[in-house]
Parts: sequence; C-alpha cells; structure tokens
Amino acid sequence: MNKRNTVRRMAAVIFACLLFFSGLAFVGCGKKPAVLTLDGITIEEDIYRYWLAKYKNYYISQISEIGDNKESFEKLTEDGVTVGEVIEDEAIQYAKAMLCSLKLFDEYGLKLSSSEKTLVKEMIDDNILYLGGGDRAEFNQLLLDTYGFSIDRLEEILLLEQKVEKLTSYLIDGGAIGYTADELDAFYMENYYRVKIVFINTTAKPKFDAEGKVQTDILGNMITEPLTDEEKAAKKGIAEEIFEKAKNGENFDELVKKNSEFENKESYPNGYYISSYEFDILLESGLPKQLLLDSNNAKNGDVMMISDEKSGHYIVQKAAPEAGAYKKGHADAAQLERVVGNLLQTKYDALVDSVWDRIKVNEDLLAGISIVDIKRGLNIGKIS
Repeated sequence: MNKRNTVRRMAAVIFACLLFFSGLAFVGCGKKPAVLTLDGITIEEDIYRYWLAKYKNYYISQISEIGDNKESFEKLTEDGVTVGEVIEDEAIQYAKAMLCSLKLFDEYGLKLSSSEKTLVKEMIDDNILYLGGGDRAEFNQLLLDTYGFSIDRLEEILLLEQKVEKLTSYLIDGGAIGYTADELDAFYMENYYRVKIVFINTTAKPKFDAEGKVQTDILGNMITEPLTDEEKAAKKGIAEEIFEKAKNGENFDELVKKNSEFENKESYPNGYYISSYEFDILLESGLPKQLLLDSNNAKNGDVMMISDEKSGHYIVQKAAPEAGAYKKGHADAAQLERVVGNLLQTKYDALVDSVWDRIKVNEDLLAGISIVDIKRGLNIGKIS
C-alpha cells in the first residue's frame, strides 16, 4: 500500500470523521510489547489492538456487506486475500504513518499546550456521559471489557492523537512547510486534468401531466419515472452514435452543448477537473469509478465511453488542465480550491517518508493479532 495515500487518508478522512477515533503509541513505560518502534517511540500491542478494533467498527458501520462475524472478514477479495487482511494492512500502514508523525512532532520541538490537554479531558468527560451514562466507573469498566485498559490509558492515547493533529496544523495550516508559485503551478499541471462529458441519462425521465407539462412536487422539484427497456435501448443507441462522432473528430464542445443531459453543464464550460488526490470526493459526487480509472490512464485527446447501470452513458474526452485555472477569478477556480492543500499534503507525506524506513516491526507479535478475534470498538470521539 502506498505510504503517501495512507497519510493522505489519515489527514483527510481519519482526522475529519474519526478524530480521536483510533489508538496510537504510548511513549513511556507501557506494560505491553511494541508492535512498531521508531527511535524509541512505540506503538504497543494494547494500543494497536484498540486502534484495530476502531477500524473494525468503522468498516462494519460503513459497509453493509461487512458484519460483526468471522465469515465477513474471511471472505476473499478479487485480489485473493481476505477482507480482514485488507483492513489489517490498512491498519498497520496507518499506524506507521501516525508513528512517523509522532517522531516529526518531537523533531520540530512541538509541545501540547495546557488548553490542548484540557480538550482531551473534555473529550473523556463527553464520552463518560455518552457511553457511560455519566458514570465514570461504568465507562472505565466498558473500556476494560472492550480493550483491556482503563480511562487513564485512553487519555494517553488521545493526547498522542492531539500531538499528531497539532503537527498537521503546524506544518500545513500554519505555513511551516510553505511553497512557491512555481511549485504550485508545476504541481497543478502534473496532477490535474480535465474531462469533457456528454452524459446520456438512462435511469429516469420527467413525468408529464395530461396537458404535457412536467410534474413537480410541493417543493418544486421535478417528478421523474423510470425509463422502459425500449427507451433505455434507444438511449444506448444515441450514446453510441455520439461516441462514433467524437471518435471521428467532431467538435466535442459542440457535442456536449447539443447532447449532454447533465443539468448543470452550463456551470462547467471547460469540463470537469480530476486528480487522483480527489478520487474519493469525485466518487461521492456521483461520477462512476470506471470513468475516473479510464480517464486517468488515457492520453489527452483520447475519447472513451463508459456505461454505468446506476446513471447512464458517459462519452468522455480527456484534456489538459487550463493554465492557471486554480487562480482566483478564473471560471474554473471553484473546482480547484483543494490544489494548495493537496500540494502541502504531498510535502507532508515526503516528511513522513523521510523517517518511514527506520520503523522496526515486530512481525511475530503482529502475526498473532487478527481482526477476527478483536472485539468491535466503541464509538469514542468528540461529542460536542
């Protein structure tokens, strides 16, 4: 698994939606042996188990096909490994990335302030109320039953997570990394491209009343109904005809204007900007995964057709990014507001990489830790 992607996911996803939702190393005199070590900083067995339990809980919560049972985690993926092995690999890569961040925290001479430490205590109080019904002893017992450690140990973990958050804020938000205009422009040109899309919808059509007017609900939204099989076949024929025209060199911009059924196509006159840094976000927007994969591997000027059962047919032409489109005032700037953040994240990843290879892994200990045997974790996090 790519280290950079792991760290990027750590910053963009874990900190955003699982903040203080996982466990890290305890730097000190823990009683458990270390799974990972980096220059004296460790991730100990009980902390890694806690973190893996949280990961298990996250996947069970987010993916309906994964249940809290042995069979779910022993299912084989297309790559010939089990679901559990995939998640365990993500877990250990994430743990390594976080361990490197703790090392960098020390190297930059950062310290947690009293207010930052207070935030952790407030989080503990939140979870005593939320998970322990306001009873500290009950919450403590819940931790012991689930993870085998007490509130004091949990606080140590959360303080370490606070360190990693502070490091990220210091380096990225605080400008400690920095960049030049030339670096930004080069990063943008190398990591972004455009796709122009003719979209042919095959899932729904407007519903008309007896007078031929489009029906709307009480909020003014258009009412739709499914296409018949005959209508779907006709739409496929239209898409294939447009695809042939595009392959034969017809002006693609004109094909978009005349044929695309995207409701907001006028808002994207230059097409849609894509970067591998933002695939997760683009998938959430509704673009098919195959479109992202095929366009990423294509050359500028290539034309392709992607059919998606959930939405329709996409006739796509890849194009180079417009120079300086990320700059304020450009018509496409709103699509490119993450360019600076992605550049800074790449620089952050490079810092993590600089210490990554010094990590020592206790392979024997790690081999004995299985997601199947670990209890599903609690939803520990910031409540208010």
